[in-house]
Amino acid sequence: MLLDIELNSTELSNDKLHSVTQRLRRALDEERGVSADLKRAATGEGDKGAAVAIGAIVMEVLKASGTAAIIEVLGNFLTREKSLKGTITFPDGRKVELTTTNLETDEFHRALNLMAADGAVDPSQS
Repeated sequence: MLLDIELNSTELSNDKLHSVTQRLRRALDEERGVSADLKRAATGEGDKGAAVAIGAIVMEVLKASGTAAIIEVLGNFLTREKSLKGTITFPDGRKVELTTTNLETDEFHRALNLMAADGAVDPSQS
């Protein structure tokens, strides 16, 4: 299952947001084994190279442990950077928004349930 995570912040500069996004990608990829990459932005005709979309990560989740790792790692980043908001987008267009204020609330459990609906995680294990 392919998932997108988009990070937003009203307080961080684009450079800082990009840095946080890179650290999140590395944490997912290197520490948790979730195949994650920075999402590429659309480029105009004749542009050289592919621009990186600031604050966006695309990843492939193959098993429940990967999904749980995404929620855990994203939660850790949201806790450290209080102004961050993370939006997880599912292949069918469903979205779940996570912030520091809703990590322990219904939105967190909604994210797990949406992933469970896709067979990626067992919500009884959370």
